[in-house]
Amino acid sequence: MSEAVSSSSAAQANPTADQTAGSSPTTTAEPASTGTNISVGAIAGASVGALIAGLIVGFLIALLFLRRRNKQSPPEPQARSISAARASDRKTYSPVPETNGAASTDVQLDQFLLDGAPDDEIVNELQALSDLIYQHVENNYSPQPIQANVNDLSRQLQALGFVKSAHHDPDAIAALALDPKTRQTGLRHVISTVIFKSIDVHSRSPLSMLPVPVAALLQTMPAPDRQSEHTKRATIHALSNWRRLSAFLLHPDPSQRTSLPVSETVVSNQALALTNALNTFLGSFVSSSSDDAGQREHLQLVIIECTKLGYVLFSHPSDWQFVHAAGRGGAVVVCAGLEKLSQRGGAPYKTPKVVVAPVVA
Repeated sequence: MSEAVSSSSAAQANPTADQTAGSSPTTTAEPASTGTNISVGAIAGASVGALIAGLIVGFLIALLFLRRRNKQSPPEPQARSISAARASDRKTYSPVPETNGAASTDVQLDQFLLDGAPDDEIVNELQALSDLIYQHVENNYSPQPIQANVNDLSRQLQALGFVKSAHHDPDAIAALALDPKTRQTGLRHVISTVIFKSIDVHSRSPLSMLPVPVAALLQTMPAPDRQSEHTKRATIHALSNWRRLSAFLLHPDPSQRTSLPVSETVVSNQALALTNALNTFLGSFVSSSSDDAGQREHLQLVIIECTKLGYVLFSHPSDWQFVHAAGRGGAVVVCAGLEKLSQRGGAPYKTPKVVVAPVVA
């Protein structure tokens, strides 16, 4: 009994050891450890899944944004094709076709600007005018010696626009006119030079027989002498376009596409003024058998007939220029020649094309 009491006392004295020994099979770390591992894996999996889902959603949003942007702003080649298509649609409804890259207004004007006379007609007309000038000098001026001063005649020629140069010497021309043997040559030279310069756009004569508005502008334009070669070419091209447009705008019925008609009233007044200017020099040589009124009337007729040719050239699609100098030394031009500076389309020749050679004596 004392042993039992001792055993009970021993058991009560060390209860923790018994409990520990008795609970050792069930109280282990595995259940707690297993619960903790499952929780961390779930969290890691959810995080990875959320990350992947976020990337996918972001990719889809970026893809949709790029597609919308491409629809609103197409790439450069596509934008150009759309602009070209829209321009093509506008051309479809345009009443004026566009060719060779020219603007529609240029094409429209080309269809309506005045047409030109054939070269053969221009040649025949100039030859007829040469004969008319010859007849005028033959019938109205004296072949006899006259009393006049060379210096006075030279100053009168300078007032008519004769400036001393390689081709024109007022003193020499005055001497030709004073000599009865060469008088007709000198007078024909003076009449031809003054009249044909008066109808030449490129000469810009102060005694112009061109339409009054045209003459006024030509006389106010600066001389191209000091311009560079590029500027000169640009000026010639601009002058050509302006000339054709002016002829079209001044025409009373441009739909006919004929040359600008001559206004008898306006041209008669201009011809009278030019006749008076010429007679400051020619008056000294008028024949006694021909009264002054007859000489004036016939000279005015010559000027008007030459002016008709001037209007034809002014309206022409090509550029023309009169030639007042002979090709060889010592020769005197008694009727101006004519050269073409450009084709009908306006393209200039590299060198002027001589259509009518000057008549020389």
